[in-house]
Amino acid sequence: MASKTAITNIAVVIPAYENQSALDAVLQQLDHQRYKVVVVDDGSHPPLKCDQAHLIRHQQNKGYGAAQKTGFQYCMQLGVSGVALVHGDNQYAPHSIIEHIHLLQKAEVILGSRMLVKMGSGIPLWRRLGNRILTMTANHVFASQCTDLHTGARIYKHSFLQAVPFSSFSDDFVFDQQMLVWALRNNIRLMEFPIPPKYDQTVSSISFANAIRYGLGCLREIYRNQP
Repeated sequence: MASKTAITNIAVVIPAYENQSALDAVLQQLDHQRYKVVVVDDGSHPPLKCDQAHLIRHQQNKGYGAAQKTGFQYCMQLGVSGVALVHGDNQYAPHSIIEHIHLLQKAEVILGSRMLVKMGSGIPLWRRLGNRILTMTANHVFASQCTDLHTGARIYKHSFLQAVPFSSFSDDFVFDQQMLVWALRNNIRLMEFPIPPKYDQTVSSISFANAIRYGLGCLREIYRNQP
């Protein structure tokens, strides 16, 4: 049985945009002595402040995907075993993600699934339905059995980040789906764990119109990359 403490050389990437109080709450929950924490401020005005972690600042807003690219590229130079993605708006409790790094001994991509928690997890109905439809479509095309392919709670193994051409992916929200579509198409092993998200006024959220655009972009990626 794999040890839960065998993998400790992990970096945490936090894409953040104009939500200082939420970022402060996230940083307070992380063990800065144990993990390298990297915050990517994606062009916030005023700029975000961060004394506890390594801060990389985009002078202009480039997009959620672009912020991840910057963070991953930096972490790839650190020689870490893996990289955990934590949202700067505190939507997912950081410890709920970090405590599952031991799963990197079994898979290259680890996903925190909101669908593995009870229905009362607070996910708006239209988001839940959209997620189910898109995830089921990807499962059908790639013969996979995932429950939540649109979660922001993720851990990537170093070897996966070395192989996936993420620098060529979108700078927008569809970046997340491109990462997983590439993994599914290339038979990368994925594992999931349950994680309850937070949906309230403090959490960043894309509009319904942008969600539709995101969904169409996901479908395009799925069918463009089908085996």
